[in-house]
Amino acid sequence: PPMDPCSMGISDGAESRSLEICSKCRRLRPPRSHHCSSCGRCVLRMDHHCMFSNNCVGLENYRYFMTAVGYGVVESLWLFCRTRPLVPSEGSSSCIVLTYWLGFFVFPSLSCFLIFHAYLVRTNQTTIEFLGRRNEAHRIGHWPSNPYDRGPPQNFKEILGPIDGLWRGVL
Repeated sequence: PPMDPCSMGISDGAESRSLEICSKCRRLRPPRSHHCSSCGRCVLRMDHHCMFSNNCVGLENYRYFMTAVGYGVVESLWLFCRTRPLVPSEGSSSCIVLTYWLGFFVFPSLSCFLIFHAYLVRTNQTTIEFLGRRNEAHRIGHWPSNPYDRGPPQNFKEILGPIDGLWRGVL
């Protein structure tokens, strides 16, 4: 008789799980994937749906997301530092003042966002998995272990990829 695909065991390197069927799209759902209601599909290692790019951040594009956030931090700091000497002077244009305040507020916000995502990469988690573990920690009284954490060097390599031509050009 044919084998039921839902009863087949698969391993993702950290733990074995049986395949699940997504309740929304009715397809087989691999471990660490989540259904995005905005995109209408399951996404491997889905971190979040980005409203700015109208796309899911997951396995295939997380390293580009981290690069974009890193560049945003650098750019907002540059804007803030560059316009800082121009703002106190009389007759500063409203464009310069707006740019100054934009850098002033965006830099710390994006910096916190980048630090949080660097922590997620360091511990090999997605935002969805982190929030699930946090909720479970409140319920059971301690943080549950993360079966995907392989240590910071291996986690960075697994999530962001090896330092190859792309990263050498970025860094």
